Amino acid sequence: MHYVLVVDDDVQLCRLIENSLKGEGFEIEIAHDLAASLRALKKRRPDVAIVDLGLGAENGLDLVRELQNHPETGIIILSGRGDAIDRIVGLEVGADDYVTKPFDPRELLARVRSYMRRSERLGALNKASSRGAATVRFVGWCLDRTGRVLLSPSGAEVPLTSIEFDLLSTLAENDGRPVSRDDLFGAAPGHNSRSGYDRSVDVHIGNLRKKIEQDPANPQLIKTVRGVGYMLATIAEPG
Repeated sequence: MHYVLVVDDDVQLCRLIENSLKGEGFEIEIAHDLAASLRALKKRRPDVAIVDLGLGAENGLDLVRELQNHPETGIIILSGRGDAIDRIVGLEVGADDYVTKPFDPRELLARVRSYMRRSERLGALNKASSRGAATVRFVGWCLDRTGRVLLSPSGAEVPLTSIEFDLLSTLAENDGRPVSRDDLFGAAPGHNSRSGYDRSVDVHIGNLRKKIEQDPANPQLIKTVRGVGYMLATIAEPG
């Protein structure tokens, strides 16, 4: 049974989300503030965290940043702010998806299911890829797809969000070939061209570049292929 943590100070909305997800077989934990959510994280790591950005006087982005220490947890942001800039900020701090209030509970359920399907599908691909490699290396970097860890050439672990890891793994699996945005959209849960998330993959790639490129403004590893998408510019080798 998949475990979902819901963090929102709106008691009635939490009840609505809980009833919707429980009815579909999910195990739910509710937290109404940051302190309660952090206690919940210490007890058990959720498969998905649904986090409201506005928690009264508190800021849900603080929890999103904390969840970056748990890359196995998918993050779906809830917010009453529908402005595109707020969406981009949410993605930049590590969220996997974004739902604007008011929303249909069926949409949120679809986003959660989409994330879980993507996570399970990519997990299976990582275990049984055509190259059969649990570890992929490129110019000194080491991508451990079993442990979902990225090690720098110096051996230091580089923290990645779940979506950042999946995007990098997808690029590495293609051995220096361009990957279209449509294919990369498949690594972004709930994405479709009408959802307002057209820049989400670009934002996540930008975040990846900040972590692995010497000069993110002049990337040498993750190249933009105009009119197509992105590619890992060096050939990835099985570990």
